[in-house]
Amino acid sequence: MGAPPATPLDHLVAAARGAADAAGAWLAGLRPPLRKATTPATPSFPGAAKAAARVTREDVGRATWTLLHSVAAAYPERPSRAQRRAAAALVDSLAALYPCAECADHFREHVKHRPVDASSGAGLRTWACEVHNDVNDALAKPRHPCAPPALARRWPALECEVDGRVACAVHRK
Repeated sequence: MGAPPATPLDHLVAAARGAADAAGAWLAGLRPPLRKATTPATPSFPGAAKAAARVTREDVGRATWTLLHSVAAAYPERPSRAQRRAAAALVDSLAALYPCAECADHFREHVKHRPVDASSGAGLRTWACEVHNDVNDALAKPRHPCAPPALARRWPALECEVDGRVACAVHRK
């Protein structure tokens, strides 16, 4: 009997483990090369000039919230046990591996006081919004409404249709 088919979130957990291995190597003293502040004469993709500049913790923060809210928007209403474990593992991995130590400490405290709710899509979306608001409060930034209609407008599900077929793995049956 073969191994059970991998779920989309199993792939996410595997990616997080790969990131953990990379972070462990970096923490062991292998430093990633610094990006040069200069850009190529002809950028090869839109935004290449910004990508060549040094990444700030604000850049990482925005990207992290986009990832968390996008995962939550696509998360199933009736997740499997594996999906619930993977969602919790994603949050734990972010708290453990976040590249800004001060931010990681703060995020761990927020998660300690507001544990992840991976019981349903609505639960994960509301949790992501509420913890985002907790962080925004600490940074004196505006809060966002966490009611389902407001969440769906601010963080809609990823557009997954490509050439008439659903391309997002979490939506495949």
